[in-house]
Amino acid sequence: MKRILLILTLLCAPLTLSVTQTGCAILAPHQDALVVRGEQSTQVALEAFDTFLLWEKSNREVLRVKAPGIKVAADRIRVGGPQWLKTARTLTKAYKSNRTPENRANLETSLAVLQVTLTEVRGYLTTSTGD
Repeated sequence: MKRILLILTLLCAPLTLSVTQTGCAILAPHQDALVVRGEQSTQVALEAFDTFLLWEKSNREVLRVKAPGIKVAADRIRVGGPQWLKTARTLTKAYKSNRTPENRANLETSLAVLQVTLTEVRGYLTTSTGD
């Protein structure tokens, strides 16, 4: 379980930085920081969701007793996660092609949904591994 926590921490850290900070990477002159964050964040979230869901499924019996809320969170990600990722990708493309304040706000909201979910995942992993 410690290995899974380390993997997810490494996967979630870049998303945390990318969503909450600006200027955390050197961008080429033509790059928009929000577009880069959108593209990176969906990839990181996909990998983190996959890792978490595989871990939850592999450890379901132990987790049922130790942390029953994890299955509820995992099931919510199984149902909603694909749409959250699709929405973030769609909104990244929309903002990339038309950088209006409305498109910016929509993308930022979508990225915030991913961040909240990843924070929840990290919390369950920390609790269930005893860290």
